Amino acid sequence: MAWKARKTFLAGFWGLVLFLLYSLSRRNYLLFHSIIEFLAILTGFTMFLFAMTASSVSRNTVVQKLGWLYLGVASIDTLHTLSYKGMGVFPGYTANLPTQFWILGRLVEFGGLAVIVLWPRHVSIGALALMVFSAAIAGSSTIFLGYFPDCFLEGKGLTLFKVVSEYVMIALLFTLLIQVQRDRDEDMLPFRKPISWALVLSALAEFSFTLYTDVYGFFNMLGHLFRFISYFVLLEGIVVESIRKPFDALLFEVQQEKNQLEEIAKRDALTGVFNRHFFNEWIKEHAQGLSSLGLTSTLVFLDVDNLKVINDTYGHLTGDQVLSFVARILRENLRKDVLIARYGGDEFVVVFPKTRASEACIAMERVQCSMANQSEFSFPISFSFGVSEFRNLDEAEKILLQADQEMYAMKKARLRM
Repeated sequence: MAWKARKTFLAGFWGLVLFLLYSLSRRNYLLFHSIIEFLAILTGFTMFLFAMTASSVSRNTVVQKLGWLYLGVASIDTLHTLSYKGMGVFPGYTANLPTQFWILGRLVEFGGLAVIVLWPRHVSIGALALMVFSAAIAGSSTIFLGYFPDCFLEGKGLTLFKVVSEYVMIALLFTLLIQVQRDRDEDMLPFRKPISWALVLSALAEFSFTLYTDVYGFFNMLGHLFRFISYFVLLEGIVVESIRKPFDALLFEVQQEKNQLEEIAKRDALTGVFNRHFFNEWIKEHAQGLSSLGLTSTLVFLDVDNLKVINDTYGHLTGDQVLSFVARILRENLRKDVLIARYGGDEFVVVFPKTRASEACIAMERVQCSMANQSEFSFPISFSFGVSEFRNLDEAEKILLQADQEMYAMKKARLRM
């Protein structure tokens, strides 16, 4: 509900802002133009400042490239604003001058976006910044020197060059939109949505600018509104994603560390199999599941033979190696769904889920054969084991004693042999 209320508030707020700007354009277009351009220029500079700040916490090159691009575009937009008809900053020039700066700004903006979208990895941040400012300086020079094509003629309106340029840029914007939707570059993916919206809004702005005949007219005003919204959408996308990504990464690292600690807590440090505490919790849940399904599982209790003798003869380090070896052989020879845990000392428990005792015995004999053929130690390694079936939690609590008794019976039988 809070999220919906926030969305509603923001929609109402921006709706009111746009309505006030529209109303202002009907009363004093020059003031409207100055305000909307100031907001767009401020947004462009903010993108640059945020991109530079975010570079210390994010290695995403798209953010920095967009920052440098819109710094250059905002600089051209500043000249466009100052040269607008009625401002009086550049006396002797007609409405052609701001229109030329407008086309130059859009050519630099959309050209830079094309480089970022089409070649995200092949053009460095420095190279893009150099291209943007070289184009801005060269273009501005051709405008003041009179070499840039006319874009607006007083009493006639837009020139063919201006209109054709707008339609070419609209086609370019939709081409880039298709490419953005297909792009799978990891730097581009977080910004795919805001860039897509910015491209659509820019296309609408350019279309509006093909329709006006008066620089103070409705379609000129509409184009400026679309352009400002496209800047703002892009800025919001950069800010949100640049902040969210480091936090997501931090949360991911915290979760990873939590998972690692949980895994360590349930593992036996020496052998790497599960520990007794985890087994005690797991067997309860497993037994309850069996009871509801009416199935049977088998528990095996095993004890490594002669470990005390091995410790006394070869040392406790060798005894630890034997325990690790037994755990490894169990893992390598048993199914993936079989639970293996070190119960304590030289004792292990093995649970065969949904398996009868006869099948479990066959599997344990296979493990015995594998140990008998080992060549890692100069002495034989074997184990004694007992087997018990269980179908519910009550039986699970009793079978350890039963399996333990069977294991000692096997051990005594071996000693008599």
